[in-house]
Amino acid sequence: VPEGIDEAREHLVETVQAAMELSGVDESRLLLGGFSQGAMLTVDTALRGLERPPAAACLYSGCLICEREWKPLAGRLQGSTILQSHGRLDPILPFQTGLWLRDMLVEAGCQVEFLEFDGMHTIPLPAIDRTAGILTDLTNAP
Repeated sequence: VPEGIDEAREHLVETVQAAMELSGVDESRLLLGGFSQGAMLTVDTALRGLERPPAAACLYSGCLICEREWKPLAGRLQGSTILQSHGRLDPILPFQTGLWLRDMLVEAGCQVEFLEFDGMHTIPLPAIDRTAGILTDLTNAP
């Protein structure tokens, strides 16, 4: 477990809860997302921080860092829309590390839309386009 992740998760939960209170939106319309360390914090917060899982999680170039803690809880995201992207040429977080995260979620019964691409440590345009679609769906939901 990376040093500081508990504090980072607590701060993110406080921020998300404040934003939900101000906007009147609850987890049923919440999209959490992040790039690299932000993707890992998104997973940690969705599994170990929020009272209820978010409607969607967008994970860009993230990896499995807390398997012992996350694996028993991964089923919480079964009803969430999960978008994950990872570059096959990523020199910072190798592609295989993204596959480990995806596989853990799939083994827990989650449906993961996995976008792999011939690129490095970045967010590709198709992932941005797909995220926009998810946001549109959440915005238009009754």
